[in-house]
Amino acid sequence: FSKKFFEYKVQKISTTIYFVLTYHIFMYKNREKTAINFKEINYSYESLSRHVYCYSRCFSHIQSSAKIIIFAENSPEWIFALYGSWMNDGIAIPVDSNSTENELSYIVADVQPQAIFTTEEQKSMVANVLKQLNFNIPILSANDVDISDVETVPSKEFKPKDEHATALINYTSGTTGSAKGVMLTFHNLIYICHSVSTDIEIFRHDRNVMILLPTHHILPLMGSIVAPLMSGATVYIAESLAPDVIINTLTKGKISIIIGVPRLYEMLAKGIVSKINAQFLTKFIFKFAGLINSPKFSRKIFNSVHEKFGGHVRYMVCGGAALPTEIGKAFKTLGFEILEGYGMTEMAPLISFTHPGKWSIGYAGYPLKGMDMKIEDGEVCVKGPNMMTGYYNKPAETAEAIVDGWLHTGDIGFLDGKGLKLTGRKKELIVASNGKKIDPVEIENEFYKIAAFAKEVGVFMHEDVIQAVIYPDMNNVRANGIQDIREHAKTVVLALNEKIAPYKRIKNFHIISEELPKTKLGKVQRFKFADLIAKKEVTTQEDGKEYSQQYILLRNFVENETGCKAWENAHFEIDLAMDSLSRVALLAYIETTFGVSLNEGHLNELNTLAKLNQHIEENNTGINLTKKNEWKDILSAKISNLTLPEAGLTNKTLNFIIRYLLRIVYRYKTRGMTNIPDKPCILVANHQSMLDGVLITSTLERKINKNTYLFAKEKYWKTGIMSFMARKNNVILMDINQNLKEAIQKLSYVLQNGKNVIIFPEGTRSKTGIRDFKDTFAILSKELNVPIVPIAINGANRAVYQKVKLPRFLSPLSVDFLETIYPKAEESYQDLKNRVKEIIASKLKKK
Repeated sequence: FSKKFFEYKVQKISTTIYFVLTYHIFMYKNREKTAINFKEINYSYESLSRHVYCYSRCFSHIQSSAKIIIFAENSPEWIFALYGSWMNDGIAIPVDSNSTENELSYIVADVQPQAIFTTEEQKSMVANVLKQLNFNIPILSANDVDISDVETVPSKEFKPKDEHATALINYTSGTTGSAKGVMLTFHNLIYICHSVSTDIEIFRHDRNVMILLPTHHILPLMGSIVAPLMSGATVYIAESLAPDVIINTLTKGKISIIIGVPRLYEMLAKGIVSKINAQFLTKFIFKFAGLINSPKFSRKIFNSVHEKFGGHVRYMVCGGAALPTEIGKAFKTLGFEILEGYGMTEMAPLISFTHPGKWSIGYAGYPLKGMDMKIEDGEVCVKGPNMMTGYYNKPAETAEAIVDGWLHTGDIGFLDGKGLKLTGRKKELIVASNGKKIDPVEIENEFYKIAAFAKEVGVFMHEDVIQAVIYPDMNNVRANGIQDIREHAKTVVLALNEKIAPYKRIKNFHIISEELPKTKLGKVQRFKFADLIAKKEVTTQEDGKEYSQQYILLRNFVENETGCKAWENAHFEIDLAMDSLSRVALLAYIETTFGVSLNEGHLNELNTLAKLNQHIEENNTGINLTKKNEWKDILSAKISNLTLPEAGLTNKTLNFIIRYLLRIVYRYKTRGMTNIPDKPCILVANHQSMLDGVLITSTLERKINKNTYLFAKEKYWKTGIMSFMARKNNVILMDINQNLKEAIQKLSYVLQNGKNVIIFPEGTRSKTGIRDFKDTFAILSKELNVPIVPIAINGANRAVYQKVKLPRFLSPLSVDFLETIYPKAEESYQDLKNRVKEIIASKLKKK
């Protein structure tokens, strides 16, 4: 059985059953049924047929078998042009509407079309391309098509005269960089439609489909136009990829089938799961649903989520690239069924797909009926009625791809009872100097397991060394207080190298500030990694360009704050290591100098000098060099709508219970509480565990405790009970990723109103040793002349077992309030910060 499955040679059924004269390019038993909906306009199947006739008439002056480029955004007119070219015995060449002049020029020169259908807005670009190529062919748009008699022209079903005639030439850039025109016949297309509507019933006349992805690509072209219309279904064209537009289209169209790529489903899953995780109860239910793995239960318990998707979604079809496992699990837990597919443009495009009710996450489903598949030296090889006739004008490349009738996909995988499992790309395998082959995807997957800070990582061979490019998730970096991304990445890379074989180890890595290069449907283009590094090295060099006074002022400020040489596209945090306080200082400088008010959330988007400078140019009120930007001004700003929580009976009772529990469970000691002055002060402590806050507050005398405030990250206190505890225990919540400036001003407000504040300057917990301190407390102390009480917490990192999260009985635990220190007039923020850190660190060493 295994041998038979690995070879997967299915007995062929005569392909004539897939194409007889009974098959038409679109079906319309009910002529009045809506075929296409766009912007509240319905086109019935009869109307579709009449419009197609008008478009074919527009192309009729062009010779038979003419090649017609369709260069436009998704619209009904795009569909009319596609079928109109076919009705006129033409060959359609869909081209990405976002193509550059160079990209369009390459395709035009290669295919030499007889006409180009485009939009009015893009006509000038097309004309420029044709002029440069010295081509004299018609440029048509919807305005050039005469539809004045559309109600009276013939309405008839279309059947191609020759099933083996070329229907499409689809250009695919793929992951290797060589753009090739894939020639597909009507026979190829109809076989695919039969596979997903008759062999396996996915597309039906009563299942509406949403057109969302750009239809120049073969996946959405077949999945959201050709197959649905051949099945007699209704297609709804979404006006954009905006989430609200997608949801509105799903609801309005009662959509049953979504054709998407992994990035679309990642976007949708992120929004849903973040809302679920915001509440303890829904988070618990979500985890429970994942454990019991019951689609029926999930659909019922998450019915509200299904209703937001319109309430009719039957299948989510995913192709173009591998769906991340966690995204698949999320949708499965929510009760949705994703039909993952694997294919290539060369196979029109389907090779295998998930059959309804047989979804195995991580697998690409089962091969098509009537198609042969074999695994040759680990590579997936296929042949069947859907295989291309070849690459246009590229016989050598065709011969390389198709050997003895088998298309060599270049993908590595295997077949088992769950279907086809893909494990990598043959052309992407790295061959080490000792001849051993290395799969970069395997290394990347291991990296993700230990590197939450990395949004994307790409492993490749460059200059005979295995290297990696790392695109960090800045929200995760900020939330976890990672101050030096490169140093953190270095630690992760070293840890990874300990886990893998020596010949697979990463010898060099690069932190990048943009996503990894990908195809339009999300496949990583690994061949561009080396260019990505070279491009970054070039951008750091001076180019002799003249800059405005505003830009120079911004650049000088950024360089003074970071101590790094800045360039136009340098990412403030990734490339220049700008910390959170420097971001606050930059925002204050922008407001005082240019009159533009921004917050940290804005800087997340305006994250380079070029972007920031452009925004300021569009919004500034002039340059003011007379007013200096100082922390004293920032801290003295008035705070509106800040009501300080009051510690009452709940706080008193809780502290009493915690104080005695600590002494029962641990060998708990506190010392030096008399060092706390009878005036506002800043309690500065090292941070070892989630217990640290209560270790300090439960120790304080009632009089001091009621006037001491702890600032905490809002994300940990969102649930109802936690929000209640925050209000009753002098906890002030803040979102430092969105508005650290406001958070610092709140700290200042508390101190100026005679209260104390507790600050953990490391920003995140440290399991061993002590991390670098941030400047916040030093700035507050110097500018407000407030004393600091250093606190050394020792043993909290070992107070709880790591795996079971239970207290480690009688573990030693101590909190030492050290001698109060005052800011010196001559010392800088940095000096004061380091002085406090050294005092705490020296106490920890003695322990």
